[in-house]
Amino acid sequence: MPLTCRNCKSEVDASFDFCPKCSKPLRPEMLENESAGKAKSTSNIDYGMSTKARYISAGVVLAIIAALVLAITNPFRGPLERDDASLKSAFTSQELNSSAKSFCSALTKVLVTASDPQESRLPLLKQASEGSQIAAKTFIEKNSWMQDSSAKSQLEISYSHVSTAQLEKAIKDKYPALSKSWSNYQVSRLNEEFSTYAVSRCPDVSLIYDVSLAVLEKYDTARDKVRALAQSESPGKSQPQTVCQKINAQINEAKEALSGATSVTSAMDQLSHASQVWSQAAASFSGSKHDWLNKMAELSGAVNSYLQTGEPDDGPLKATQLQNNMKLFPIFCK
Repeated sequence: MPLTCRNCKSEVDASFDFCPKCSKPLRPEMLENESAGKAKSTSNIDYGMSTKARYISAGVVLAIIAALVLAITNPFRGPLERDDASLKSAFTSQELNSSAKSFCSALTKVLVTASDPQESRLPLLKQASEGSQIAAKTFIEKNSWMQDSSAKSQLEISYSHVSTAQLEKAIKDKYPALSKSWSNYQVSRLNEEFSTYAVSRCPDVSLIYDVSLAVLEKYDTARDKVRALAQSESPGKSQPQTVCQKINAQINEAKEALSGATSVTSAMDQLSHASQVWSQAAASFSGSKHDWLNKMAELSGAVNSYLQTGEPDDGPLKATQLQNNMKLFPIFCK
């Protein structure tokens, strides 16, 4: 007798255990076994994945909480590091006084001989600055201290180091457990305030410091004067070249006047002065160079007159001629 498939309702031969059309079991006991196996498999998968997910989620949450706790409390730091403001107020007046005294003592040691060598060199520098360029160069070569950096700046740096060292010592003495980085932070934060306070506790030493700075500033200025002399133009150059430098300077002035970059009044002053210099310079030369300078002086005077009175009528032409003559400078002054 044929069987009816409970799933697709097809009639199947009684000797079959599974429906050839839908592949489902045909007998009741087989259906029960399949359902039980499916339920067991589904249960294992669902509960297995859910448990793993719960473990992962719990771990992430705990990690986040731990990170927040560490960021806020950081058990590896001391309580003072969690409240750096307390460090500032933790210094008592007595401790500040003690540190200020140490500061004054240390600064005195720096100032005792801070400006003595420099002050003794001032007469030598004065003499060198009043000599020749060659003598100034020789003086610099013989004295290595002429190559030193600013003496005033060096003393200012030493002063800053004294202040920083004393404050750092005060912090270390009271808070030896502070980490190096945190201690450095506190030093940088309190340095200016401490320095001001310390200076107020030793006015005599501060006065000596100011006097020393003044001496060193004078010393630096004297050294700069000798250096400038050593780097100046060498003396003994021929007169024509010196005159050519003056001629070129006035050419630049005249070019500016003719360009319209200045006011009419300034242009007239520049052209008038150029005319005088060129006319005087002509006396140092002869031949074509003499004639060239006189011609530029004449043209410059004519353009100046045109700007003042409108005469001569060919003022613009004179200006063009002056510009052309000024271009001859490289030929006459090599």
